[in-house]
Amino acid sequence: MSLYRDKQIKGFLLFLISFTLLFIGIGIALAIYQVNNLEVLWLMHDEAVVSSLLEHGASKETIATAFTNTEISEGGRSLLAATGLGKQAEINMRPFLNQFQQSTVCIMLCAMMFLLFMLAIGMFVFFWKRKRLYQQADRVLTNYINGDYSCHLPQNYEGGIFQIFSSVEQLATMLQSKNETEHRAKEFLKDTISDISHQLKTPLAALAMYQEIIENEPDNAETVKQFAAKMGISLKRMEQLILSMLKITRLDTGNIVFEKNKCRVSELIAHSVNELTTRAKNENKEIHNDTAHYARLNGSSTSADGLHTTGILKHRTTGDFV
Repeated sequence: MSLYRDKQIKGFLLFLISFTLLFIGIGIALAIYQVNNLEVLWLMHDEAVVSSLLEHGASKETIATAFTNTEISEGGRSLLAATGLGKQAEINMRPFLNQFQQSTVCIMLCAMMFLLFMLAIGMFVFFWKRKRLYQQADRVLTNYINGDYSCHLPQNYEGGIFQIFSSVEQLATMLQSKNETEHRAKEFLKDTISDISHQLKTPLAALAMYQEIIENEPDNAETVKQFAAKMGISLKRMEQLILSMLKITRLDTGNIVFEKNKCRVSELIAHSVNELTTRAKNENKEIHNDTAHYARLNGSSTSADGLHTTGILKHRTTGDFV
């Protein structure tokens, strides 16, 4: 059973077995001691009776016969009752029996107090260690709740409680991995949105400038046509950025479900950078696609690849290769 694999419970059971053996041993030792003590007191009682009979002139033969006699007569029973030494006699009328009773009670009390003290110490040590284990587990679980996974539950022992600790550790590891993944996803989303917001400033500023130019020269058809085309390009750029932001938001909320499909990597990359070829050409930059292998991908990565390529293209100077 897993209960007996627990080191602390195993130690406590060994203590109880040792305590039981000690209890039996002390009981046997006390019994032997009391029997010997009773023999000594009985001998002292016989010696006192013989001495008294000799002093009152009883013959040795009569005394010897009396002590070897095993038969009880009514006369003898009546004589003891008349002298106050019968069955109902008080304990103080029998000094040797009184002494034996007192010594027995004293020894039994001392033995019981010793055994109870040993049992109390063993139980205190067991429950104290158990309490420390529970307090340690409580502190670690509190840290887990607060997002701190630097401390860990003890797992180097066998037993039911440590199996539970191991399961909790596995759960904590999964939660930590999930939290780190979510944190990285949030940071990516934050950086991407920040980058898109920064990129939106350029077409917005251009639109404001084009509008001002058109307002200042409304009669110049050539100027209006030229800057109207530029406004269209800026609006298209803004549309692409906003759509990319919407796609990222849908990805983050889980509204897009990916499906595994086998596709050619070169075709996927070509589709991702298709919208950037015109921009690269206008900026005198080239995008090369040298891949020609198959790969199994989890769904379409067009949006993410497009944004990544956009970031690379943005940070390249004129004449660079991507």
